[in-house]
Amino acid sequence: MTPAPPRRTAAFVAAALVALGTAGCSAPAGTSAPSPSLTSWSYSGADGPAHWSGVAPACADWAGARQSPVDIVTGELKRDDSAAPVRVDYGSTPFAVEDNGHAIEAVPQDAEAGSIELGGRIYRLQQFHFHAASEHTVDGVQADAELHLVHRAAGGEVAVLGVLLTEGEGNPALGALVDSSDAAHTAPAVIDPAALLPASGASARYTGSLTTPPCTEGVSWNVFLTPTTLSRAQLDALTGAHPANHRPVQPLHGRTVTAVRAG
Repeated sequence: MTPAPPRRTAAFVAAALVALGTAGCSAPAGTSAPSPSLTSWSYSGADGPAHWSGVAPACADWAGARQSPVDIVTGELKRDDSAAPVRVDYGSTPFAVEDNGHAIEAVPQDAEAGSIELGGRIYRLQQFHFHAASEHTVDGVQADAELHLVHRAAGGEVAVLGVLLTEGEGNPALGALVDSSDAAHTAPAVIDPAALLPASGASARYTGSLTTPPCTEGVSWNVFLTPTTLSRAQLDALTGAHPANHRPVQPLHGRTVTAVRAG
């Protein structure tokens, strides 16, 4: 079994890649790392998503599975006016660009720089990354890409904000991240993650899992229903290094997906 590729610095990524690639929804910094047996997986072939249970048992589908991503059926969302929107506390901060072998992710250099409040609990931003095409679907429709902002609470609980991305007007904040892969640009990318979020905060909320091995469950998901846009060049950059790095949607198995109003 081949060991996982080592993390690479932003300078290595800049030399090795023409454009920015995508990232897997892996465990946030500070959590237990997967054992070596969890390193042989991919998005296709004999070690693709249909076979992930062979390297991480939690990835298996069974009646009690609570896996992600899912198809969000808007006509079946539970209406709950008491469900409070996520409170975002972000700001401009430097991010390091790293390649984990399956994807590229942006990690804040200041672990205290960004956070969200969900259900009265504070979750600190650990990293953000992209999947192409989107992992979550809305009424069966897949978006061009999906952004995941991964957060962790002091007790280890994980919460992820999902942002659907469609081709259109370019996003300046995303442009700063793409620029960081340029060999002539070795400084960290300074980004305000709030600029990556859609203008409308209406979202779908449910409990699921990480979308890559080890597929750990108990993750609080908040997927924004209104997409934001990225340019064709940005989309090409996101799909270039790690194309088609999305897990298929998983059965709900009776879970409730709640509609959350915009803040």
